[in-house]
This record gives sequence, structure tokens and C-alpha cells, in this order.
Amino acid sequence: MRAVTGTRLETWLPAKAESAGAARSIVREAAAEAGLDGEPAWDLMVATTEAVTNAVQHGRPWPNGCVLFVTEPCPRGLRVEVTDLGTFESTLAPPRSRRRPAAGFRSSRRWSTASR
Repeated sequence: MRAVTGTRLETWLPAKAESAGAARSIVREAAAEAGLDGEPAWDLMVATTEAVTNAVQHGRPWPNGCVLFVTEPCPRGLRVEVTDLGTFESTLAPPRSRRRPAAGFRSSRRWSTASR
């Protein structure tokens, strides 16, 4: 099921492994429409595969048995969002020093921007 709002495309993908391929096809088309090609488009398709696969394998589907997949053009290219209802608990030990780590440990399946 697809819903288009302006240039935002929302697609409900079944929470199954085959949905990664469907998501790649959607991203390939949306990237071309956003003016992305070559390596940036390829990188975005690889990131999409990872995000959808993680949502299917480790997340929890919505009550309709799907994950929500969104593409939306943005100033730097294309934004991709994969949303499920799963939760994340870190198994990483807290830092030993009082300094904050340079990179935060946060789980998100909402990401991916490729530049033109």
C-alpha cells in the first residue's frame, strides 16, 4: 500500500526478507527523481537494504504485519526512513571515564541521506 503526500512516498512493506528488494527498487526510482545517481545512489540502496533487513529481523512489525518505508527528497538528496515498533536496549558497557563518548550509542532506523 502506497500513499503519496507531496513528494513524500509512504509504503507499507510486509515484514519479510523479500521487502528489502522492494525497498531497493523504490529507492532507485526515488533517487533518480531526486537527481542522484552513481555511487551516492548505490550507497543509499545498500543502506536501505541494511535498514529494512534489520527492521524485519530484529524489529517488531506494525499491527498490519508491515514496516513503514518512506522516501522524501531533501536539500542534500533523498531521505529514507524505515519504521517498525521494535525497541533497543544497549548491551554496551558504560564508558569508564567521566568524559562523554565522541559518538552516541543510539538505535535508529530513521536515517540515510545521500548527497548529490
